[in-house]
Amino acid sequence: METKRFNRALAVIIATGMLVACSSGETPEETPTELTLITHGSFSLADDTFDKFTADTGITVKFHELGSAGEIVNAMNLTKNNPVGDVVWGIDNVFAAQAIESGIVSEYASPLLTAHEAPFLLKGYETWMTPVTSGDICLNYDDSWFAASDSDYGPPTSLADLKNPYYGPLIAIPAASTSSVGVGFMLATIAEFGEGGYEDFWKQLVANGATITSGWSEAYYGEFTAGGDGDKPIVVSYGSSPAYAPTTRAVASTCFSQVEYAGLVTGTKYPTAAKQLIDYLLSDNVQLQIPDEMYVFPVTDVALPADWEENALKPGSALNIDAALISQKRSEWLQAWTEIVFG
Repeated sequence: METKRFNRALAVIIATGMLVACSSGETPEETPTELTLITHGSFSLADDTFDKFTADTGITVKFHELGSAGEIVNAMNLTKNNPVGDVVWGIDNVFAAQAIESGIVSEYASPLLTAHEAPFLLKGYETWMTPVTSGDICLNYDDSWFAASDSDYGPPTSLADLKNPYYGPLIAIPAASTSSVGVGFMLATIAEFGEGGYEDFWKQLVANGATITSGWSEAYYGEFTAGGDGDKPIVVSYGSSPAYAPTTRAVASTCFSQVEYAGLVTGTKYPTAAKQLIDYLLSDNVQLQIPDEMYVFPVTDVALPADWEENALKPGSALNIDAALISQKRSEWLQAWTEIVFG
């Protein structure tokens, strides 16, 4: 155990540039007083989260929000020659390959990553980005609603169940065109039914009267019986959502794996310091907060809140699609989805 701790500590020292060996003729990199962390709209951590990072390095962290994962990638492409940050948090596995291939992030995976975090590395691009959160996008249902129902049908147990006309009026789904959760659910149906089959599935859902909302909040808090005053007992949300609504359940067979990454922004003036910040995102100071603050799982092996241990569906064997294939086909799939759902 002591050897492992020593190795991890040494990795921190090397990776953070506390020991920087400059070749003859090289100019030592300037240490900044401030770094900018680009984030998505759902980023939320306590105000004092980065105080230890500042105390250890003398560097303060400010934040620049750019919206959803897709909006982050688009915005960073527009500012590629004059980047607005040094590190980016929140590009997920749906958009990560595109971010790498477009050159807006540079190759860096934290040396603090262990075998525990290895399953969350982006397949085919393992050395490029550092996983920071994980979760599964899944069907959720209100168990109490179905228990009180006099219908012969219980809650759905698979994506195929949703083809039954009974479930159409009972489900709220965030739109794939405007929601990262919606994109994940669309990809789950592609992984389950294939490129041709997923189109037939969505045609059936639309014909059955499924409700499509602009985003996750509108679906969960606006339409879901267990999330607010809605009348839909089925919603697309996260496997972790039942931790906050104990009368609900997530359907494991419907889940699509979502991992968020931290990346080194190409063009940062302070790559050594930026790598320090990426390493810090794997610290307990950050990872312990993720369940309660961001409603997804940490990637490191930290303790989970008791209600998570009891009710949340842990990421495991989930539907998935190769990141490079998503990058190649996402626009085509989304166009087909939009035409089916919105005409």
